[in-house]
Amino acid sequence: MATEHDDQLAKRDESLKKLDADANWVILTAFFGTALGFGTKIVSHALNDSAIGDLSVVAGPIGNLLVLALRTRFARRAPVLVEGYVSGAPGVAATQLAEELTHKQRDEEVQNDVHETFRRMDEALDDSIVFVLGRLLRQQVSGDLQGGRRFFRNFGRLLCELDAQDLVALRDLLRKVDDEAVRDPKEHDAGMCLEAGKGAASSPWSARLLHLLKRHDFATESPHGGFGGVFRHGTKTYWPGPDLVILDVTHAKTMLNLVTD
Repeated sequence: MATEHDDQLAKRDESLKKLDADANWVILTAFFGTALGFGTKIVSHALNDSAIGDLSVVAGPIGNLLVLALRTRFARRAPVLVEGYVSGAPGVAATQLAEELTHKQRDEEVQNDVHETFRRMDEALDDSIVFVLGRLLRQQVSGDLQGGRRFFRNFGRLLCELDAQDLVALRDLLRKVDDEAVRDPKEHDAGMCLEAGKGAASSPWSARLLHLLKRHDFATESPHGGFGGVFRHGTKTYWPGPDLVILDVTHAKTMLNLVTD
C-alpha cells in the first residue's frame, strides 16, 4: 500500500522529469533563437538596403512558432517512432535494444540512419507512417533488412509520400501480391506484372501506388513488346503500357512485413 512518503517520491520524480523535459526545450529554444538571431541580422541588413524596409521584427514570432511546432510534433511522434522500433524486434527486451543502440552510438552509419529517420519523422504526412519508419530503422540497425541501405532510403522516401489512406491501400496491394506469389512462386520468380485497375492492383489507389513503387526502384517499366507488340513474362503474355509495371516480389515481401501491424 502506497504511503505518503511514496507519494512524495513519485511527485518528486515527476517534477524532475518535467524539469528535464523543460530544460531540453530551453536548450532547443536557445539554439534556434541563436540561429534565428544570426539569420535575422543578415536578413535585416538585406531588407534595410531594399525598398521594403526593415521587416526583421517578424523573425521573432516566426521563430517562436517554429519552436512550438517542433516541440508539439516531436512530443507526439517520437513515442510512435520508438514504439515502431521496438515492434520491429519481437521478443527482444527494450533494455537490450537500448544497450545495442548505446553500443552503436559511435557508428557513423547508424548515426546517419537515425538522423535520416528523424528527418523523415518530421516530413511524414501522417503519424501512422512514423510507426513504419521506426520498424524500418530497427531492421536497418540490426542488419536484418533485405536490400540494405538502398532499400532503407528508397522505402523511407516512398513512405513520406503516403498519407494514412495510401498506407492502407499499399498494405492491401502487397498482401494480394504476396498471396499470388505464394500460390504460384515459379510464375513470379522474375517479378510480378501488375496493371493499374486489374487483378491485385484493382483498387482506385493502384495507379498512384504503382507509380510510386516504380519511381522508388521497387518496380520497373514493362519491356517493349516483341512480335505483335506484346511481351512474355512467365507463362503469360502482356501488352506493354504506362500502367503496367513489374514488381520485385522479394522487395514486396519485405515491405509487407514492415507495414503489417
